[in-house]
Amino acid sequence: YNIIGQEVINAPINNVLNKITLEKSAYYIVKVLSDESMVTKKVFIK
Repeated sequence: YNIIGQEVINAPINNVLNKITLEKSAYYIVKVLSDESMVTKKVFIK
C-alpha cells in the first residue's frame, strides 16, 4: 500500500526472498501474510 492506503501491488510469496519493482521513491506499508501470522511495516524505498 502507498502511504494514503491505495494498494500498489498484491503478489504471492513463493520463496524466502521475493523482489518487487516500484517506480517511485516513497513510503510504503508492507503487509506479509502467512498461515500463522501477519506482519505490517512502514518502509521507505529510494
